[in-house]
Amino acid sequence: MNLKRVHFKVSGNVQGVGFRWFVRDTARKRLLTGWTRNTADGSVEGEVQGTSDKIALFLEDIKIKHSWANVSNIETVSLQAFNEKEFTIRLTV
Repeated sequence: MNLKRVHFKVSGNVQGVGFRWFVRDTARKRLLTGWTRNTADGSVEGEVQGTSDKIALFLEDIKIKHSWANVSNIETVSLQAFNEKEFTIRLTV
């Protein structure tokens, strides 16, 4: 299996609506690892790791499937994959 890792930053109305838990649950359902957290500028960022197809589906899900969030943009940067066991929520920066 060829693992990929992506850093993502989600802008829009994504804090105060349970978005980080939604991101975590979405990643876990797709068997992805990584982390997510709120940032001081009002966005949510994180890293997700898995196969390219699962990451693409994950990014599409977090863009459109949360009931109360309004995602205006998702920026991504490819990273080096490494051994990781789960997807977690981290403290705010």
